[in-house]
Amino acid sequence: MPGTFFDWQIRFTRFTCEYKSKRDIFQAITIAMFPFHEDTLFLLSAVIFTAGISLLTAIRGRLRTRYLVPLFLLGLLWPWPIAIHLGLDGYTMNIAFHLGLLTAAALMAGTIWGVISRHISTGIGTALVAVIPAIVISGIFLERQRVPDTACSQRALVRIGDLNLAIPREIGFRSTTADGAPEQAWEGSYGSWVGNKPKVKTLCDATDGGRKAIDISHIWLPYNSWRKMQPVTCKAVPVPAHAEAYCAALARTEPTIIQFYVRPDGLPRPSLSYFNEEVISQAVSEGQLEGYRCGDPLPATGIRYCTIWMKLTPEILAVSAAKLVRMTTPEDAITDTAFLLNLMIRDLSTDQSDDRP
Repeated sequence: MPGTFFDWQIRFTRFTCEYKSKRDIFQAITIAMFPFHEDTLFLLSAVIFTAGISLLTAIRGRLRTRYLVPLFLLGLLWPWPIAIHLGLDGYTMNIAFHLGLLTAAALMAGTIWGVISRHISTGIGTALVAVIPAIVISGIFLERQRVPDTACSQRALVRIGDLNLAIPREIGFRSTTADGAPEQAWEGSYGSWVGNKPKVKTLCDATDGGRKAIDISHIWLPYNSWRKMQPVTCKAVPVPAHAEAYCAALARTEPTIIQFYVRPDGLPRPSLSYFNEEVISQAVSEGQLEGYRCGDPLPATGIRYCTIWMKLTPEILAVSAAKLVRMTTPEDAITDTAFLLNLMIRDLSTDQSDDRP
């Protein structure tokens, strides 16, 4: 990624100011500096460290045990003072444990391979043999991060039930094989976040670079991401006439996460923890193909958070997590949700022309 040191410094400052939790700050720093997910950075760092130890051992010989054991213990323990300084919690302890384990494993693997390299080759060949595994493994890791420069890097074609959709990578989606449905050719997360690169690559492989659709039985869509891509803003004064119905529905009912299901039994599973799977499944199995479950209104604002489900098409059951403003009835929310989801479907559909609100 191009940029000077000051470019990185500016990006670092912006990200660390924007995110507050330890995990978000750490991820922000790594994303700002490198186009890789943190797990990939950890593994690449371990591979490079292993290569260094292997090269040193191959050239200089194995360290004596009295030096090697303290180094091994140091590798296990070095992240913990940093974790203690940041404050011990689930995230910092998990990172410290895995970093220590990776360091110690890299030290051991590098030493063993360095000794082997020293015995099976001589001269310059010793150094080459010592670093060849690291070069190969790094190449594999980097190849998994390479998204082909084809149509699938911009949008994914998916077929779910009787819908054919083209979903931009900026919106993104998730898909898991619905319980009881045939095994899918692909499942995972598709989006612009760097952690999605390996799954985006496998989707590209499964769809011939994005030239053909992938058949799925479940899809998770972030409605807000789709809404932000629309050319109309409901904050405009006055609201454009062609968007009045859209903005009025959105003012009453705001969908957040949408999930579509095509299952032999018609049930909404898996829920991915976005709604009470058992309660909704029980209602659907009893023949209630349209309904809602809402929490109590928040005292300060009157906002309620609801799960709304409906038969969106003859083949698809849709479940929406939604925010209802004060005075919006659940019955009105079902009507609003159906209207808003159909607008989104018409916009993403490959079977119709552009029909944005």
